[in-house]
Amino acid sequence: MSQNIAVYIKKGMVASKKALYNQKQFYIYCLFLLTSLFGKLFFITYPIFALADIRLVKTIEETGNFEVEKTFEDANSIKKVWTMVIFILLKTSLLLSGIVILSGITYWLSYLGEIIDNMTNLDRYYITALFWVLGVAAIILFIIIVNLFSGPAAYIIQTYDDYGISDTLIKSFSIMRKNGKRRLLLINLFHLLRFMINSLICSGLIYIIYQSLSQLVFIFCSISLGIILLLTLPKIILSNKIATISLFSELTADDDSKVLLDSKDSQNIKRKVKKEDLLVTLFDNSIIEGNNNKKNEEL
Repeated sequence: MSQNIAVYIKKGMVASKKALYNQKQFYIYCLFLLTSLFGKLFFITYPIFALADIRLVKTIEETGNFEVEKTFEDANSIKKVWTMVIFILLKTSLLLSGIVILSGITYWLSYLGEIIDNMTNLDRYYITALFWVLGVAAIILFIIIVNLFSGPAAYIIQTYDDYGISDTLIKSFSIMRKNGKRRLLLINLFHLLRFMINSLICSGLIYIIYQSLSQLVFIFCSISLGIILLLTLPKIILSNKIATISLFSELTADDDSKVLLDSKDSQNIKRKVKKEDLLVTLFDNSIIEGNNNKKNEEL
């Protein structure tokens, strides 16, 4: 059953605050986060850390705590890691091909816009700039759409042991086709906006200090506020991950229930058809036997 977007956001904020309340746990997660970001830069290690992120969040949801050493258990599954590798290759290929095609279209449209601007004797290239803006917007929109539809893929690979790449893509597109993509987009936008607001507050305070106090105090306060801003980042990232995993968990559960109901309905239909075929067969057999009996009596 679909929940309000605020439910996922609240769950993420509460769970992340609880998990990182302990200072030791906070530093451990910061170290894991830095390691994960570095590991995801390389194609070989990206699948391992992507699956580890899912398991870590699931552990936090179940126990309210986490153990980093147990988050890499999915790396023992060759099937999961290989499926994740294929998914990354497909997604990267799709993104690159789409970006190249849209960039080519944007270039030729901007060239056409330049011709139009020259024909109209405009001092500034308004049409050219308009086409460039539309092209860049189309590329950004394409990247967002691909990421939204493929968002649950890592969760599906980690959750379902018997799923291959085909099953993963089908299920990912299926659960995001309706209102899943809208909720996922809003969750990510909320946490991005949350970080931007924190950044603006820190920037505003730094500007006020720069205008009011000495340079030495300004440097000290700038460093302090920068550290505070960085320390809030792990909580925001973990909150976003918990909220998105909660959304994926609900969407996949709803999809599984629907598939189960459809399979039960199809089984019931098959049973009814078999019963009807059996009754028709019995009826036909009885007619044939009756006709045979009449023929025997006439003889």
